[in-house]
Amino acid sequence: MNPLLKKILLPFYHRIKYIKYFISFYKKTSILETSWCFFNGFFTKNYLLYGLQNKDHSLYITDYQENFKVAKINKISDTINNKLLFNEAISAILKTSDIKGVIIRGRFSVYGSSSCKSLDELLNYINKHQVIFKPIEGDGGDGIFLCKKLGDKYFWNQLEISISEIKNRIAEFDSYFVSDVILQHSYSNSIYSKSINTIRILTIKDPKSKYIYIARAAHRFGNDKSYPVDNCAKGGFTANIDIKKGTLGKAVATYFEGEFPEWYKFHPDTQALIEGVEIPNWDCIMNKVLELTAKFAYMEYIGWDIVVLPNGSITILEANDGADLKLHQVHEPLLVNPQIKAFYSFHKCL
Repeated sequence: MNPLLKKILLPFYHRIKYIKYFISFYKKTSILETSWCFFNGFFTKNYLLYGLQNKDHSLYITDYQENFKVAKINKISDTINNKLLFNEAISAILKTSDIKGVIIRGRFSVYGSSSCKSLDELLNYINKHQVIFKPIEGDGGDGIFLCKKLGDKYFWNQLEISISEIKNRIAEFDSYFVSDVILQHSYSNSIYSKSINTIRILTIKDPKSKYIYIARAAHRFGNDKSYPVDNCAKGGFTANIDIKKGTLGKAVATYFEGEFPEWYKFHPDTQALIEGVEIPNWDCIMNKVLELTAKFAYMEYIGWDIVVLPNGSITILEANDGADLKLHQVHEPLLVNPQIKAFYSFHKCL
């Protein structure tokens, strides 16, 4: 497309897309509040989530800014958006979950030295091991399936399933991979054991000094609604992490039901304490993340999904170009920090 024509048409395209998003994330508010949200770039759902009725909205990255400006900061992001490419890049630095195979157009293919050699071998592997099927690209927890055998019964997420039905479902997959399920540290497992509960750490590269720092951190926890994933888009919780102490705050569902979000000191499904729980080896975790981020110096910012392993070390589940700022901003607006505000201003997001 002609660059001039693209420059003229792009704002109209963004506005149309913004309207679609605005409708998709609509929560009932007054006509005045809805109008204010629309013209100030906030979805009504997040207006209620952040409690903007009583807060300074200028301290928040708006939904319009996140979707149409922040999303363009990283110029090259293929390595982290493609989960196979990312696994290859990161496995040279630390241990990742073993990939048991790849499924393209319904056909199982060998992938790497840890792969099963055939579909039948994978099915035999499932007899003794839990595996997870994921799209090679995508986010938000969409299209993720946990497959396991308990006793003489197979389960696909929470649905009991036969071995022939498993084959039929795999035959419908395209651009998927299947991997082992990671074991997590006891502090996380005791809060909710049915999902792998990840730490989302947002790293930013200062545009002038090139210094890399951790901007925010939050802990996601799954629940009976989001099972088998912890993703907020599926109903999971986010709890703020005090970066200096490595302790958890109260948890909240960013995709909440009802009129207003509910905050949880205890996990509502397990009654396990969340607020005040300390993450083990927090300083080591932050240092390792900064070390990893330096290996991806061409990226301006990354949202890391980290799992603390039983021995206190970490693995990286995935990295995100679109870092879902809601799971941080629900706890504290990003722009309250002058350094973070300067980053987004430099990249013309504000």
